Amino acid sequence: MNKLLIAGALALSMSAFAAQPASAHPENNIKPAGKCDTVSEAEWRLVKNGMTLLQVEHVLGCHGSHMSEHKFKAGISNYYIFKKGSKHLVGVAIRAGKVWMKRRH
Repeated sequence: MNKLLIAGALALSMSAFAAQPASAHPENNIKPAGKCDTVSEAEWRLVKNGMTLLQVEHVLGCHGSHMSEHKFKAGISNYYIFKKGSKHLVGVAIRAGKVWMKRRH
């Protein structure tokens, strides 16, 4: 009985997701890495320590490019840059899933 309920709930949720228009999916408004628009001061001020990478990508409107990983006593830090072609615009360091440092290039 439980397996039947789980299967039914899964089918229902899958059909609801499939019925959602593709344009409504949040990832469709985020440009690929390297295709960022210029980051305005207002957008950059919205990026705060404690945000996730996904939140930063939604604020800036494009995906970040993973540049490096560093191991510190406080944990592993990954650095992502947001760029337009080969021009670096801004970067964020992520540790434990959250922004802990941001830098304008």
